[in-house]
Amino acid sequence: MRKIKFPYFLKIYIPFTLLLISLIRLIQLHKPVWLIEKIWVVYGFFAVLTPVIYILAQEGLKRRGPDSVLVLLGSNVLRMVISMSLALVFILKYRQQALIFAVDFFALYILFAVFEIHCLLHNLRLPKKENNSSN
Repeated sequence: MRKIKFPYFLKIYIPFTLLLISLIRLIQLHKPVWLIEKIWVVYGFFAVLTPVIYILAQEGLKRRGPDSVLVLLGSNVLRMVISMSLALVFILKYRQQALIFAVDFFALYILFAVFEIHCLLHNLRLPKKENNSSN
Protein backbone atom coordinates (compact mmCIF):
# COMPACT_ATOMS: atom_id res chain seq x y z
CA MET A 1 0.00 0.00 0.00
CA ARG A 2 1.43 3.38 -1.07
CA LYS A 3 1.42 6.36 1.23
CA ILE A 4 -0.04 9.66 0.14
CA LYS A 5 2.82 12.05 -0.48
CA PHE A 6 1.06 14.92 1.19
CA PRO A 7 4.20 16.38 2.85
CA TYR A 8 5.69 17.19 -0.58
CA PHE A 9 2.44 18.87 -1.52
CA LEU A 10 2.42 20.93 1.68
CA LYS A 11 6.11 21.74 1.38
CA ILE A 12 5.55 23.53 -1.90
CA TYR A 13 1.86 24.48 -1.48
CA ILE A 14 2.53 26.90 1.36
CA PRO A 15 5.20 28.90 -0.55
CA PHE A 16 3.00 28.77 -3.66
CA THR A 17 0.03 30.25 -1.83
CA LEU A 18 2.21 32.88 -0.15
CA LEU A 19 3.62 33.84 -3.56
CA LEU A 20 0.10 34.20 -4.96
CA ILE A 21 -0.94 36.31 -1.95
CA SER A 22 2.05 38.58 -2.56
CA LEU A 23 1.25 38.84 -6.26
CA ILE A 24 -2.41 39.68 -5.62
CA ARG A 25 -1.43 42.25 -3.01
CA LEU A 26 1.10 43.81 -5.40
CA ILE A 27 -1.53 44.07 -8.13
CA GLN A 28 -3.98 45.58 -5.65
CA LEU A 29 -1.46 48.28 -4.79
CA HIS A 30 -0.39 49.18 -8.33
CA LYS A 31 -3.29 48.23 -10.64
CA PRO A 32 -6.43 47.80 -8.52
CA VAL A 33 -8.71 47.97 -11.59
CA TRP A 34 -7.34 44.60 -12.71
CA LEU A 35 -8.91 42.81 -9.73
CA ILE A 36 -12.47 42.42 -8.56
CA GLU A 37 -13.27 43.64 -5.07
CA LYS A 38 -13.97 40.06 -3.87
CA ILE A 39 -10.66 38.62 -5.12
CA TRP A 40 -9.85 37.22 -1.66
CA VAL A 41 -13.07 35.18 -1.66
CA VAL A 42 -12.12 33.64 -5.01
CA TYR A 43 -8.54 33.08 -3.84
CA GLY A 44 -9.74 31.44 -0.61
CA PHE A 45 -12.10 29.22 -2.59
CA PHE A 46 -9.26 27.88 -4.72
CA ALA A 47 -6.87 27.69 -1.76
CA VAL A 48 -9.32 25.34 -0.01
CA LEU A 49 -10.50 23.44 -3.09
CA THR A 50 -7.03 22.51 -4.36
CA PRO A 51 -5.93 20.37 -1.37
CA VAL A 52 -9.32 18.63 -1.31
CA ILE A 53 -9.14 17.73 -5.01
CA TYR A 54 -5.48 16.73 -4.60
CA ILE A 55 -6.39 14.26 -1.84
CA LEU A 56 -9.16 12.78 -4.03
CA ALA A 57 -6.75 12.41 -6.93
CA GLN A 58 -4.12 10.81 -4.69
CA GLU A 59 -6.69 8.26 -3.53
CA GLY A 60 -7.31 7.47 -7.19
CA LEU A 61 -3.60 6.96 -7.79
CA LYS A 62 -3.41 4.55 -4.84
CA ARG A 63 -5.93 2.22 -6.49
CA ARG A 64 -3.62 1.44 -9.42
CA GLY A 65 -5.62 0.08 -12.25
CA PRO A 66 -8.23 1.16 -14.73
CA ASP A 67 -10.25 2.90 -11.99
CA SER A 68 -7.37 5.19 -11.04
CA VAL A 69 -7.62 7.08 -14.31
CA LEU A 70 -11.36 7.54 -13.83
CA VAL A 71 -10.87 8.88 -10.31
CA LEU A 72 -8.24 11.36 -11.54
CA LEU A 73 -10.52 12.49 -14.32
CA GLY A 74 -13.47 12.64 -11.95
CA SER A 75 -11.57 14.81 -9.48
CA ASN A 76 -10.70 17.29 -12.22
CA VAL A 77 -14.29 17.33 -13.50
CA LEU A 78 -15.48 17.88 -9.92
CA ARG A 79 -13.07 20.83 -9.62
CA MET A 80 -14.42 22.27 -12.86
CA VAL A 81 -18.09 21.85 -11.90
CA ILE A 82 -17.61 23.39 -8.46
CA SER A 83 -15.54 26.23 -9.93
CA MET A 84 -18.03 26.96 -12.67
CA SER A 85 -20.79 27.08 -10.06
CA LEU A 86 -18.86 29.77 -8.20
CA ALA A 87 -18.23 31.60 -11.48
CA LEU A 88 -21.92 31.57 -12.32
CA VAL A 89 -22.90 32.98 -8.92
CA PHE A 90 -20.31 35.76 -9.12
CA ILE A 91 -21.09 36.73 -12.70
CA LEU A 92 -24.81 36.91 -11.95
CA LYS A 93 -24.20 38.95 -8.79
CA TYR A 94 -21.53 41.33 -10.13
CA ARG A 95 -22.59 41.91 -13.73
CA GLN A 96 -20.66 45.18 -14.09
CA GLN A 97 -17.35 43.45 -13.32
CA ALA A 98 -18.05 40.23 -15.25
CA LEU A 99 -15.07 40.53 -17.62
CA ILE A 100 -12.63 41.41 -14.86
CA PHE A 101 -14.01 38.57 -12.75
CA ALA A 102 -13.64 36.10 -15.62
CA VAL A 103 -9.99 37.04 -16.15
CA ASP A 104 -9.18 36.90 -12.42
CA PHE A 105 -11.11 33.67 -11.94
CA PHE A 106 -9.52 31.79 -14.82
CA ALA A 107 -6.04 33.04 -13.96
CA LEU A 108 -6.41 31.61 -10.45
CA TYR A 109 -8.11 28.45 -11.77
CA ILE A 110 -5.24 27.76 -14.18
CA LEU A 111 -2.53 28.54 -11.62
CA PHE A 112 -4.01 26.22 -9.00
CA ALA A 113 -4.77 23.47 -11.56
CA VAL A 114 -1.23 23.55 -12.96
CA PHE A 115 0.15 23.43 -9.44
CA GLU A 116 -1.97 20.38 -8.57
CA ILE A 117 -0.99 18.60 -11.79
CA HIS A 118 2.67 19.31 -11.05
CA CYS A 119 2.31 17.70 -7.62
CA LEU A 120 0.49 14.67 -9.03
CA LEU A 121 3.12 14.19 -11.72
CA HIS A 122 5.84 14.47 -9.09
CA ASN A 123 4.24 11.57 -7.23
CA LEU A 124 4.10 9.46 -10.40
CA ARG A 125 7.85 9.61 -10.98
CA LEU A 126 9.73 6.44 -10.32
CA PRO A 127 11.70 6.50 -7.09
CA LYS A 128 15.45 6.92 -7.64
CA LYS A 129 17.67 4.08 -6.55
CA GLU A 130 19.88 5.19 -3.74
CA ASN A 131 22.49 2.52 -4.28
CA ASN A 132 23.64 2.55 -7.90
CA SER A 133 26.95 0.81 -7.13
CA SER A 134 25.35 -2.66 -7.51
CA ASN A 135 25.24 -2.31 -11.34
